[in-house]
Amino acid sequence: MHKKLQKNVEVDSTQTKEKVNTLKEVQIYGNKKQYLKVESDKTTVNVKDNPLLNSGSSLEAVKRLPGVITSPTGSITLNAKNVAIYIDGFPSSLSGTDLQNYLLTLPANAIEKVELIYNPGASFEANASGSVINIVTSTKRKK
Repeated sequence: MHKKLQKNVEVDSTQTKEKVNTLKEVQIYGNKKQYLKVESDKTTVNVKDNPLLNSGSSLEAVKRLPGVITSPTGSITLNAKNVAIYIDGFPSSLSGTDLQNYLLTLPANAIEKVELIYNPGASFEANASGSVINIVTSTKRKK
């Protein structure tokens, strides 16, 4: 047998007062490192401070960049366009597997940043059908 018990409880209505705290100043701290900077003519990827890119070889780092695809024959494309590789602002004479072998020997932590230039301007050599990947190393060559 189950009995239901009901009990009416009356609660005195008391007024609650809301306490308001006013802050004079608020400081917000966050991660100030910017790994990717998108501009109208290029995208700059910070490799040196990015833990996802700065380990292993520079070829592995370049393969992880947005829009970069490498083929088994050694060619590199950027957004399905042929690409010219520049190192510290100078065109690289290497291509194909020679370029990949060079990038395999260059450690990724030696790269400061990589600039992905989709429509190269007049400051770059004529590359009719492609883009430019400028690899800026930590130890820039002196002019």
